[in-house]
Amino acid sequence: MVQLKQEGDITIAKISGDLDIVNAPSIQAQLLKSIDKTSHDMVLELSELDYMSSSGLRVFLILQKTLAPDGKELVISGVKPHLKAIFDITGLTSLFYFVETQDDGIRYVQSKFK
Repeated sequence: MVQLKQEGDITIAKISGDLDIVNAPSIQAQLLKSIDKTSHDMVLELSELDYMSSSGLRVFLILQKTLAPDGKELVISGVKPHLKAIFDITGLTSLFYFVETQDDGIRYVQSKFK
């Protein structure tokens, strides 16, 4: 499940439950639609995400690929250690900026404008 909200010029996307082959396409569609509407930086809040398959990784890669050409940031917050290990094992950690909390993500994005 994904919940979207705006915090100024930042889109906050809270993903909870599982991100797998069953629900990744609908979550991806919701996230891409929010980018089309807002064209803002995005913080992905994953503190309530319990499981992620390679389909979930693909969602994050597509988001990054969509945001980066416009100079927009994709920040990942609250990722659990067992999920962070998936990024590490696949060598994808360096493609994303990870922070502890959603507030840290917001501060990071806001700091790039100072």
